Amino acid sequence: MLDYQTTQSQSIPALTLEELEKQRIVEVLQQHNQQITAAAKSLGISRNALYRRMEKYQLEGLDESF
Repeated sequence: MLDYQTTQSQSIPALTLEELEKQRIVEVLQQHNQQITAAAKSLGISRNALYRRMEKYQLEGLDESF
């Protein structure tokens, strides 16, 4: 019998909450072609909150190649 905790931890990358948040923001921005309003709505946050997080993770001024 496999130990559930061992199996589960092996399949999930060891990312911090901040790393996961940054990764999700980048993904959603790509999905919405860097349109802040659409990305913020998809994430369930305000445009201002998204701008603050982009500043926090140094995502400002990214072009479509990120």
